[in-house]
Amino acid sequence: IGHGFRDRGPVREWNPRTTLRVLAVGDSCTYGSEVGPGEAWCSVLERSLPGASVLNGGVPGYGVDQVALKIVEYGARLRPDVILWGLINDDVLRAGRPW
Repeated sequence: IGHGFRDRGPVREWNPRTTLRVLAVGDSCTYGSEVGPGEAWCSVLERSLPGASVLNGGVPGYGVDQVALKIVEYGARLRPDVILWGLINDDVLRAGRPW
């Protein structure tokens, strides 16, 4: 794993000391395109929740169809306790759009 995860690079397993495993998925708002790596909402959430590990799986330009596929692929492999899906109106409009 590693493709599409902003902060961590290749991820093979959760930190064993993690008490809450959160997978965040979505588009550029989840990724944090306009902010530094430590300023994306996923990073802020992780710092706000002691013992939590938040993986930022946001990808700029993704539509709901692509995010759903990411949940299927990585959700089954990573088995998070929680999946947070950052969604804006444009994500729905991007679904199925040929590029």
